[in-house]
Amino acid sequence: MITKSLPPVQNIKQTGRAYVDLELGQTINRITLLFGGTNVDIAAMIGRVLMELNKTPFLDVTGANLVKLNTYEGQNDVADTTLTIDFTEKNARTLGGHYQGAIGTKSGVTSLRLYLDTVAAPADLTIEGIVEESEPTDLGRIRSILTTQINPTAGRYPFLFPAGPTARHYLKRLHILDGDPTHLEVKKNSVNILENTAVALVKQPQIREGFTPVVDMLTYDAVVNRDMSRVINLETTRAAGLSFIPTFGTAEDVTVITDNLVFVTDI
Repeated sequence: MITKSLPPVQNIKQTGRAYVDLELGQTINRITLLFGGTNVDIAAMIGRVLMELNKTPFLDVTGANLVKLNTYEGQNDVADTTLTIDFTEKNARTLGGHYQGAIGTKSGVTSLRLYLDTVAAPADLTIEGIVEESEPTDLGRIRSILTTQINPTAGRYPFLFPAGPTARHYLKRLHILDGDPTHLEVKKNSVNILENTAVALVKQPQIREGFTPVVDMLTYDAVVNRDMSRVINLETTRAAGLSFIPTFGTAEDVTVITDNLVFVTDI
């Protein structure tokens, strides 16, 4: 493992889009950002964390929601000081599983850029960081975190994931935020892989395995036991696909965040 300083972050403003181009050649495992300034509040001031590989977005999430994902995974960020972007599965059972999702830049990558959208940040805001790298590898499947919105009505509300040979995603986790569901059911090819289960019981195995469930976020974790062979291969789904069926008490505006292993050409 090699730890390098993040190249200087450009265009840091109170409200604007800061960016940094990452150095290529090694395999990028993790980025840790350090924020400085007066009364820094990462969740409030980072409106969007966006990463593009070869100009294709593969990570798109608000700062507040990335903080929640990191809390769930146990990244141990220092509140309002550091923010981690981890492409690995840091506590996977095997070394090979650990590095699934890391970004190999030895070949196939011409650009890798991180954007940080700031909103009402302090005038003296500073951003620096480190990049944790390992030996060079070619570009393969990388960790992709993408955000969508749904508008469910009260009651059971099914929504589908892509299916068939063009959906070459491996699903690690799906997060449902802000809707306060009471139950969750998951089906693959019309067969239950999670029967209709109360939220408290969905979260219990996560707690047992050392994850930290977050208020206002329900997580379906395919690799809750840290066995990366349990990712859901969406390439093997048929037309029925992968169906998530949360139950909501009222109509809500809900954020859904998918955490996948993907080829960037398939996004």
